[in-house]
Amino acid sequence: MSEQSLHQPFLGRPTTLSSDPRGSDGDLYSSPKKGNKFFSGYNLPLCLLVVGALITLVSSLAAVPLVDYVIHSQVKADVVVDDYSSPSYSSWVSNVGPDGLPITYDVYVFDIANHEDILQGAKPSLTQMGPYRYKETFTRHEVEFNKDGTEVSFYEQWTYNFDADASYPLHDSDEVVQANLVALGLKEMVDDLDLDNKIKPNIDTIVDKLIPVHDQPVKDKIKNETERVLLKNVLHKAVDNVELGPLVTKLAVCLSSGTEGLSLGPFHRKSARDLYFGYKDDEMLTSVKELLPPDMAKTFSTYAPGLSENYTSKEDVMRRDNIMVTYTGKDDLKKLGKFKVYANMTHQYVCLDYTNVCDWVKVQEFDLDNGEIPVCYKFQEEWNETEIQCHGYYPMFNGAEANIIEGTDASQTGEIPFDGEYFQVFISDLYRSSKLKFFSEVNDWNDVTLRRYGIDPADLLNAEHSPGQSDFYQFGYDGLENMTNAAGFPLFASKPHFLDGDPELLKRVRGLSPNHLIHDTYVDVEPITGVAFRVAKRLQLNTLLTNWRLPEWRDWEIQALIERHSNRDDISDIFNCLAANSSWDVSGATYLPFAWADEYYTYSDEDADEFKGTVYGTQNIAQAVALWAGVASVAMCVSLIALLGYRRRVRRAMKESRG
Repeated sequence: MSEQSLHQPFLGRPTTLSSDPRGSDGDLYSSPKKGNKFFSGYNLPLCLLVVGALITLVSSLAAVPLVDYVIHSQVKADVVVDDYSSPSYSSWVSNVGPDGLPITYDVYVFDIANHEDILQGAKPSLTQMGPYRYKETFTRHEVEFNKDGTEVSFYEQWTYNFDADASYPLHDSDEVVQANLVALGLKEMVDDLDLDNKIKPNIDTIVDKLIPVHDQPVKDKIKNETERVLLKNVLHKAVDNVELGPLVTKLAVCLSSGTEGLSLGPFHRKSARDLYFGYKDDEMLTSVKELLPPDMAKTFSTYAPGLSENYTSKEDVMRRDNIMVTYTGKDDLKKLGKFKVYANMTHQYVCLDYTNVCDWVKVQEFDLDNGEIPVCYKFQEEWNETEIQCHGYYPMFNGAEANIIEGTDASQTGEIPFDGEYFQVFISDLYRSSKLKFFSEVNDWNDVTLRRYGIDPADLLNAEHSPGQSDFYQFGYDGLENMTNAAGFPLFASKPHFLDGDPELLKRVRGLSPNHLIHDTYVDVEPITGVAFRVAKRLQLNTLLTNWRLPEWRDWEIQALIERHSNRDDISDIFNCLAANSSWDVSGATYLPFAWADEYYTYSDEDADEFKGTVYGTQNIAQAVALWAGVASVAMCVSLIALLGYRRRVRRAMKESRG
């Protein structure tokens, strides 16, 4: 049988082998001429190597992206709260309870040691007192998700509970001498009341109210009658010679017990808690209310707002605050946690006087005599500009862009994963939106890499150095944020101890020592989740002291009347007070620090371990798989190359042996 016939196929059966075990072409384990030659005995190792190399190569390339996708999906499930059954709903709706994130709120107030000397031009000498530690809790009420779960609305209650043990030996009932913010704003407020036609015709009635005669011994009646006659004469002369605003302010100062032991200047003595969180029945406001005619007094509140609100109940926050709406991030993770409306506003407006409404708007009624805190009408998103103004609201800053509300509350970047240079936040304490700037990576929290963001230095420049800041009325020194429109008196925010502010701010006061470690604000963001795992928000509030003179009786014709009766023991303290000098001769404009707060939280060590175990652990496994799959792929490729080389050498040798 010819060699050729030995290689002819038999239909449906394999061919017989030649007598040469290498096959007709000299190859060991030769495949038949027909059929699937690639999977024949000789090429099977080659096939396995190729397939194995491809699989390991794909595994090495796909492992990390696949795991990143899995992590991203899990993170999304954890941080997106789009339903009451969402895994993180309970921690999102409140931090009250054993599983809640503890937030600490440390308050520091400045005690003025030389208030007498300040009025003669001396620098304020300040003593920092604190921390007065509070446990800060939040609860979101009336939570409602829209139909597709992309938006959520709620009322947000923030409550501050004093921690006596952590504050010891201090207590928030400790009294300090500080600027009387009511006094600083009283002149402007009284001027707005348009008292010319209200006070002048009612001086006798006012005096009778201030110095009563009923149900008193005869001696006291005679004394009071003398005072009443003198005071009526003084006031009748005064209203024709001075502006009513300063006059009423002087009366209020003299009638106020809050200035007892202090000069007739812009200072009073109050507890740390009242200074920071506000208080009812302010002495000066009560005095002003007594001077007003009944129709004005019934709507005049004696509540002195603080620097921060402390809501006592769900009903309290729903009465005094307004609704919030944020995006859940369900349809777009770039919107996660960002405000749609804040206090039902897309742009920031403020309202200070609930009675300042148009004629067609009914003035709201409150039980002021029993301490009910009055509030403006709740802002309605559908109001036009006329309706906004007629309900007592006005823009916080100049122009729509400066007043726009956008960004998150800084607990979340609004995007996952996130490694940007800036992220947008709305800082409610400052009434403005801003961008936090990336400064550095930090690794000092349980070996978790965090990206540190802070206040952009450009936002602290004044209008001279950054013209765009004129929209925010920043015409003072660098380092100050103007909040006067929201307060009704000169109020400015800064970093504590004027950190990063104009050096001139520090030159005008004593007792400050700025330190980046304890006075700077930072937000440490974990980039995979976009969550702020560690935050310290530090903010100082300051008022502006300038020269301001209240009426001085010695400049009036009635000074002779005062002197004529100065030796009588039946002249009351209030009369002597009215006659006293009350000039505030401050040495230039001085920004006086009032108080500052350090609001901070850090996720627990257990949270860090859980994060590292789930996220870093999964990433490490994926990287290990990718590494070893890559090594195996390289090894297989080397083996494949070696096998092909060996095959080529065998073929060459067989051909040479035949030749």
